[in-house]
Amino acid sequence: MSKIKSIEYFRVPPRWLFVKITDEAGNIGWGEASLEGHTQAVEGCLDAYTARYVGMNADDIEHIWQTSWRLGFYRGGPVFMSALAGIDIALWDLKARRLGVPIYELLGGKVRDKLKVYAWIGGDRPSDVVVQAQARKDQGFSAVKMNGTEDLGWMDSPSALDDCVERLKAVKSLGMDAGIDFHGRVHKPMAKQLAKALEPHRPMFIEEPLLSEHMEGIKAISQLTSTPIALGERLHSRWDVRPFLEAGAVDILQPDISHIGGISEMKRIAAMAEAYDVAVAPHCPLGPIALAANVQVMASTANFAIQEMSLGIHYNVGGQDLTSYTHNPEVWKVTGGYIELMKGPGLGIEIDEEQVRKFSQGTKPWTVEDEAPDMQAHERPAKRRKKDVSDRTRVSRACDRCKKKKTRCSGRQPCTLCVSVGTGCEFTATYTRGRPPPVLPDIGGGTPVPDGSAQVIGSSSSDVDEAVNQLIGLGVARPTQAFQLSQSEEPLYQQAVNTRHPVSSTDMTHLRLNISGQTDSRAQSSRNSPELPQTDLQGHFVGPSSGVSFLLRVQKKLHQAVTFSQESSIFTFGDAPLPDFNPSFFVLPPYSEAQKLVARYFDFGAATHRFLHRPTVEAWLEEFYGNLGQMTQKNGAQEKTALLFMVFATAKEYSPEARNSGSVDTSARYFQAAEHQLSMETGQIRLTNVQARLCQCLYLLSQSRVNHCWSHFGTTARLIFALGIHRKRRTDPSNNIDHIEQECRKRVFWCAYGLDSYLSAALGRPRTFHDEDIDQELPTLVDDSDLTSQRITTTSGKAQSIMMGAIAHNKLAKIISRILRDIYPIRPPSLQARVALSTKFSEELTSWRKELSRFLDADSFYITLLPPVFQRQRNVLNLAYYHTLILIYRPFLLSNFASLNSRRSHAHGAPTTADIERNVQDCLDAAIHIAAIVNELHEAQQIFRAFWFTHYFAFCAVVVLYVYSIQQRSAPEETYRIYFDVAEKCQTQISSMADKESLVQRYSVVLEELRLEAVKQRQAPRIHQRIQQTQFNDLNDSNQITVGTAIDELGTRDGAVFGEDQHGTTPSSMMAELTGWGEFDSLVTAGMGGLDFGFMGDLDQNDTWNREITNGIGNLVG
Repeated sequence: MSKIKSIEYFRVPPRWLFVKITDEAGNIGWGEASLEGHTQAVEGCLDAYTARYVGMNADDIEHIWQTSWRLGFYRGGPVFMSALAGIDIALWDLKARRLGVPIYELLGGKVRDKLKVYAWIGGDRPSDVVVQAQARKDQGFSAVKMNGTEDLGWMDSPSALDDCVERLKAVKSLGMDAGIDFHGRVHKPMAKQLAKALEPHRPMFIEEPLLSEHMEGIKAISQLTSTPIALGERLHSRWDVRPFLEAGAVDILQPDISHIGGISEMKRIAAMAEAYDVAVAPHCPLGPIALAANVQVMASTANFAIQEMSLGIHYNVGGQDLTSYTHNPEVWKVTGGYIELMKGPGLGIEIDEEQVRKFSQGTKPWTVEDEAPDMQAHERPAKRRKKDVSDRTRVSRACDRCKKKKTRCSGRQPCTLCVSVGTGCEFTATYTRGRPPPVLPDIGGGTPVPDGSAQVIGSSSSDVDEAVNQLIGLGVARPTQAFQLSQSEEPLYQQAVNTRHPVSSTDMTHLRLNISGQTDSRAQSSRNSPELPQTDLQGHFVGPSSGVSFLLRVQKKLHQAVTFSQESSIFTFGDAPLPDFNPSFFVLPPYSEAQKLVARYFDFGAATHRFLHRPTVEAWLEEFYGNLGQMTQKNGAQEKTALLFMVFATAKEYSPEARNSGSVDTSARYFQAAEHQLSMETGQIRLTNVQARLCQCLYLLSQSRVNHCWSHFGTTARLIFALGIHRKRRTDPSNNIDHIEQECRKRVFWCAYGLDSYLSAALGRPRTFHDEDIDQELPTLVDDSDLTSQRITTTSGKAQSIMMGAIAHNKLAKIISRILRDIYPIRPPSLQARVALSTKFSEELTSWRKELSRFLDADSFYITLLPPVFQRQRNVLNLAYYHTLILIYRPFLLSNFASLNSRRSHAHGAPTTADIERNVQDCLDAAIHIAAIVNELHEAQQIFRAFWFTHYFAFCAVVVLYVYSIQQRSAPEETYRIYFDVAEKCQTQISSMADKESLVQRYSVVLEELRLEAVKQRQAPRIHQRIQQTQFNDLNDSNQITVGTAIDELGTRDGAVFGEDQHGTTPSSMMAELTGWGEFDSLVTAGMGGLDFGFMGDLDQNDTWNREITNGIGNLVG
């Protein structure tokens, strides 16, 4: 055994990198580390390997290989593996030469005496291809490989594929086989068409139909064609290869021995492929050493198929070819499509070292195609280096965009890249390397920008975060502005908060923190609140009685918690963004997976929104996959395809893995593919147009894109009106009636009607559908399996119908619609009218529930026996029922407080009549029931992020419970304690589902403000009384305001905090001027508003008031 004495490498034309290893005994071995376009990178790696391996035992090939792979922190990749390939091949050659045997003898011996080979041909026209193919045939080849097409667009003309087919036919006419190399330059929509077009002409294989990054797309294409799929030249280890083998996405593996770590890894990959019945056809458009190494391994490989040769390939220019640099070029003679197995020692070729050294002198590295191959290294202009160290810029913090994309950032705001692409530049991502460095503005010299403007909650090392932790001991949703108080000035009520509520495991670290000189928004003075316009920046109408001061404060909180681009559409501004995918490049799931997605949609995803006919959708799916991703009939093909994609998207959101916040989002791909299809609709309006868009509306809600849904629903509703789906269809019994279409029209309308009611309630906006314009019948109680075009078989006498829950929800939506019309009009009803309306609607709800009592009130054991979709229906209907009760009764909770300023003997918030007391209690009971259902779902891990209705209902319930707790501050603790505890637990549970920029995140921010207010009201009556008295005196002195002035009994001007007078409220209350539930829901659910501008003129006054509050708290504490 002998140690390695030296490792040398030689850059030789046309584009090869040879490696020579010499041991101390004088034995030599040659390897090839060629990496097209990155020669210098590999050379740098070889320099490191040389320093490491000189002196090691040359026979320890596996030890050196594993050391190269495992010793460093980073592994794999084309550069590392190409350098390792050069070392590995040279070591095998050296060892085999020393032993006097071919390398294949060290690999277990040969299984063949000759190897089938193919060569490359070019030519853009069939006539050119025939000439080149004939020349290859004359050389002895029986198989060739050629380009598929030039670069194609995402969706190009099908005629662009015709030339490829004609060229393949031309080669086949000569009796030769041909592989078609797509080079990954054809996108999915065209690749599957080209594969289908080539299939009748039986190409040898299709190489890289898509780039290797798109494994699922390659798998889908492999399932659409009988032509073998070949790939592997861009995979660099057995770990890269394994996913393709496991997915069944490849038929012929094409590893490149110079890019995968050499002979050692090639042998392992070939053995792995054999276990999956996959052939090996090594990729090798490189030099003679790489080809010889392939031959040695393939001689001992059972699943070898064919070997690529670079003889005469178009890259080999300047006089050098495969036969160069060797003393025995005859080994590459091709006869009958085969080459004979070399019998010489080592690689079986004899390298002409003299020629190698001669041509390596001054050879330019092969980097870019537009540089001449013979250009010498000394002809290149030298790189300019900065003269002074001060000229160099070291960036220790990148902006959010550059950090996410892992690109180099200038470190200034805005950075160079963000300016070039025209996007906003922010530094809000968490900094984890100690104290965040200052962010310099891009203004030449620049001064550091105070980093607080870009700080993120969650960094324990941040001074700002420590200050926040001193004040707010909560992790659910911290305030977005920091008090400027010393530690000793911490308010008493906050000390109680910190003691009772340590940092939670549900810490929403993605909430942004904007540090300024302002105190917390809850310390805002109501005397400094001017009147504001009743629209926000989105142009969204928020109602005539908006509590603008409260909405402003909540809006500021939400602005800090959720960041939205000002470049978004006016129809989607305020929504969480969807992932950015190219809709024209779309990878279909395998047919088996698509079937599972359709089943998941109907069996779980569509609980009560059942407006599709399952057998029809399943028939469309079969047609779509049976025709390689196309519908048979052109008319209506786009909307049918879009509807299938939306079924996929919805099912993905309700799949088990969707419960994980870190799951990769693929549903958005389906949504955008559906949007792409709908953008190409032509012709008359069809029912399917409406169904696809209704699917999109429901999906958008699951993605927290409520404003997008609102806008999209407007189009959907108008298509419904245009089709007349809101009207009962008058049919002639003598004519043939398509019962499927007739029932689907009913289902579509009533589902849209229900969605309209909930959007109106959640956003505080007018409804689109009005009862006086509607005479459509409710759907028939019939399951999809009993509904055909010719007849309807009703489900009476059978097991429970799955449509029962859907129809029940439709009926409940009609009640909700009337509630919104009568209880929440622009001009609120009088107290007497409101009491009468509540009695009327509660009776309707009692009647509605009585019809379903056996289902809704069944015991838990019976429910567990039901299929999942029925369990979901039961939960949805119960939640919707109790939320409807809250809609009926919560105005009594709010309006009752406005008349309490003269009733000091009563507990705060106590009802004044038996009817009101009963209504308030019913509202609280409904909220408790919702919290109980949410708790049950949470503990069973059956709550999904797509359950937007559940999250909204829970939010409404928790708000009611916190409001009541705040009102009861003067009552004994046992009066409200249970409600506060239930609210707190439910808040924690729904906050655990909060993704960044989701509706749940917004709910969490607002609920935390309410929770803190409830804690403060209980813990610091002395502080409140002192500050409130100060405010009251100031108000009377400066504005001559009389307490209780202009408060109408349960009218539109609820005045102070939930009806409190100036003596009974705290000026720092975040709820100081809330007057309406609709305005509250609108802002929180719809997202960001633009109310800030209304306060711009009063910022100084607000600062003064905030300082007074802060000083008052500090004095009391001191």
